[in-house]
Order: sequence, then C-alpha cells, then structure tokens
Amino acid sequence: MISPSSLNQYLKCCLFTLLFSVSVMLVATSAENQTSKTELELNRLLFKLLNNNPELKSLKANWESFREKAAIAGALPNPKFTFGYFVEPVETRTGPQQSKLGLAQKFPWFGRLSAEKKSFAQAAGAYEMAWRSAQEEQALRLAMAYLDASYATKALSIIDREINLVDAIKASAERIYASSTHQVGQEQVIRLSLLANEMRDQKIDFSKQLDLARYRIEQLIDEPLPPQMMFSYSEAYPLYRDGLLEAQEEADNLDFALTNRPEYLATSFQINAAQFKEKVSKLDRLPSFTLGFDYIFTGNSSSMPRPSDSGKDAAFIFIALDLPIWANKQMAQIKESKSQVRRYKEVQASVKTLIVKDIADAKRALSSANESIRLYQESLLPESIRARELVLATYAKGGQQFLDVLDTELNVLKAELGLAQQESNKLKATWGLLRSLGILTKQ
Repeated sequence: MISPSSLNQYLKCCLFTLLFSVSVMLVATSAENQTSKTELELNRLLFKLLNNNPELKSLKANWESFREKAAIAGALPNPKFTFGYFVEPVETRTGPQQSKLGLAQKFPWFGRLSAEKKSFAQAAGAYEMAWRSAQEEQALRLAMAYLDASYATKALSIIDREINLVDAIKASAERIYASSTHQVGQEQVIRLSLLANEMRDQKIDFSKQLDLARYRIEQLIDEPLPPQMMFSYSEAYPLYRDGLLEAQEEADNLDFALTNRPEYLATSFQINAAQFKEKVSKLDRLPSFTLGFDYIFTGNSSSMPRPSDSGKDAAFIFIALDLPIWANKQMAQIKESKSQVRRYKEVQASVKTLIVKDIADAKRALSSANESIRLYQESLLPESIRARELVLATYAKGGQQFLDVLDTELNVLKAELGLAQQESNKLKATWGLLRSLGILTKQ
C-alpha cells in the first residue's frame, strides 16, 4: 500500500507540472494575441452590416425615393393645350370662325414654388437622418453582440484551462487513492469532481451566450458566419481610430454632438420643413394667375364684296386669376403646420436631453470600466496570483491542505473572468461614446 506521504508527494509533482504547462500556454497565447492584423474582424462585419442589413436598405430606399420627389418639387404645373371645333361656325365680318387652338400656363403667387421645393428638400433631409440614425444604432448592436461573443470566447478559454487542470489533478488523485482507504483522499476526489462539474456548467452557459451572440450578428449582417470564426477583443476596436480620438476630445462638447447626432439633425430638418410648409399654405391664400394664348382659324367671308381682311385668323392673349375666397382649407393647413413646428421643437428638446444623458452614461461607464480594470490589473489579479504562489510554496513544505491550493486557483479564475468582463465593458462603453456623439459610422 502506498503511504500518504508518497501520495501527497506525487500530487505535488502533478500539480506543479500542470501549473507550469498552463503558464507556458498563457504566455504563448498572449504573444499570439499581440499580433495585429491589417483589417480588424469587427470592421469587416460592420462593412457587411452597412451594405447588407435589410432595415438599412429599406430606409435608404425611402430616403432616395423622397429625394427624387424633392428634386421635382417646386416645378411649374404642366401647361394646358386646348383645341376647339365649332360645330356651327360663328359668322363674323371677316368670315366664319371654324376652330380654335389655345395654350395656357398657370403661375402660383411669387415665392410659393420656392417654398414648396425647400419644404420637400428639408423633409428629404429628415429621411436621410433617419437612415443615418438606423446605421448608428445597428452598428452599435453589432458591436455589442461581437463583444459579447468575444467575452464568451475568452471565458470559455479560461474555463477550459481550469477544467483541464482539475481533470488532470482528479485523474491523478483517483489513481493514487484507488487502493487507499484514507478518508481524506476520497474527500479530495469528490471535491474535485464537484468542482469539475461546476466548471462544465459554466462552460455550457458561456457556450449558450456565444451561440446567441453569433445569431445576433448573423441577423444583423444578413448572412451566416463561418463555423470556425473566432472572436477576440483585439479585433473589436472602433471602426475609425481617428473617430475614437475625436470622441475623447469632444466628449464634453455638446455642440459637437448636436452637429453630428442624426436624431437631432432630423428634428431640425422637420422643423424647417414644417415652417416652409406653413409658408406655402399662407401663399396659397393669395391669388394664382394663368397666362394664355388663343388662336382662332377663320374661313373666307361669304358677303360680297368681300372685305379686305376676309378669312383673317384671330389671335389674343388673356390672363385669369384664381380667387381664394374660400380660405378655410388654407387656414386649417396653416394651423396644422404651426402645430407641427411646436411638436417638432418639443421633440428636439427631448432629443437634446437624451443626447446629454447618453454622453454622461457613456463617460460614466467608460470611467467605471477603466477603474475596474485598474483594480483587477493592479490588485485583485496580482494578489490572487501571489496568494496561489504562497499557498503552493507552503503546500510544498507540507503546511497547507491540497484543497487550499485549488481554492487559490479558483480565485485566480474568478479574477481572470472579472478582468475579461471589465475589458468587454470598456470596449462597450467606448462604442457607446462614439454612438452618443453620432460618429460611430463616420467616414
């Protein structure tokens, strides 16, 4: 029968070997992650989103359609051509009038067509801002999904490492205590089994999170992802590095956000469109006029002797006025436009308040994540690693229980997962700051 001291010595050797292997693996992984790529993976996904997303395509089509309407708005109505034939010719001194041609053009009151064109142009601008706003929002959703996938991937890597470690130690312990009746040894094996199962439950949860994040990304870009595709924080930096620097510099400049946020710009376009529409309604209360030209074909006179101007065709010009004496319709349209202006100004004020809140929330989240990362990097993770090293050293001298070593290793695991979570939060806050300033998809 193997003695307890030899069993413990064997466990120590296994444990030290495994921990050394894990350390080597971590160094290699870190070196690999430091290799930068020319084009970041998230950038490629964002490009696909902006070009393939069905909702963005629909909104862009709406804008382009209304832009075409705006291009032809404010044009004069088509001229009117008339032809008349006298069933019974009208006898005149110069002869019978047989037929008539006419051409007329209607003109609204001065400035009405220009106001209408400007109203449509401003409305088209609002449609464009709706499309831009959707771009920003969908891009943010994609970034959040990608970062969720990156965190789940990193967490799975950490947990897999720990599962392999625990499984290896458990296998060694089972071999050592297979023929042993020591109660302590059996307790260690049971504890290791429970720990391994708990980690596998965590792995299942993170795998579900990864699958959900992949599904969200596929829905946004409207195409399936490669099964082997990996996700990492190093691939998740903002699309435009200059934009990030700009965001950091302009984070406290509200005017910068107001000139870039499409939601705020949309309300400005809507206010202007309603104001020009009100002007159109007011001008519709003034008379429009029509200029026309008529040409009458005349036959030869039947009287004898024939006058010298016999058969001479007649021509004349005319002007007609539309008198808007029934002004109820125009007054209703003016009231409606005034109401729209007030409503859009209220919406604009609400949007401004929301922008202020978005910027504050993003800055707060970024600051909190930075503080947490600093705490993990400077305190929690190094301390948990030092605690593990001290326990290992003490255990090697026989001063600690074997399970104490595992507890310290679990503390390292929790610290690494916590740091990974805060790294994700920092990148999410960074993307959120870009979105709050309206420059997330700025090119």
